[in-house]
Amino acid sequence: MEEFGLSEEQFDQVVSESHFEAITLCYSEKWRYLYTDLNMDLISVSNANRRHHHELDKRKAFFSEWKKKRGEEASYRKLVSALLNIDRRQDAEGVCRLLQEGFMEEESGNRPMDCSSSLSSSSSSSSSLSSG
Repeated sequence: MEEFGLSEEQFDQVVSESHFEAITLCYSEKWRYLYTDLNMDLISVSNANRRHHHELDKRKAFFSEWKKKRGEEASYRKLVSALLNIDRRQDAEGVCRLLQEGFMEEESGNRPMDCSSSLSSSSSSSSSLSSG
């Protein structure tokens, strides 16, 4: 992750609460395919679909359950790897960019940039992302 200025320690951190909300906003309907790579079961996807009407609420419920069930395994590395496995490279690069830029850092107190602007800037980047 050198091209994004990420240390191994940063990349292996559990997704923080402040990043969690923003990251949830970044995904399309492809989130449903992440369950195997995130060590979740299809029931988690079904539960999120059944309990919520809005797509954003479904994603939030799924990612919240992932973080609750997987605890320390719910890392940026795991999320990025899962995104790459379902051909969501742009989202994976966006997650790395958000982490690198200190997106929504607890200690900053600043209002973060919109997730979509960070993701669109990452798609124009010529950096490549290795899967691990």
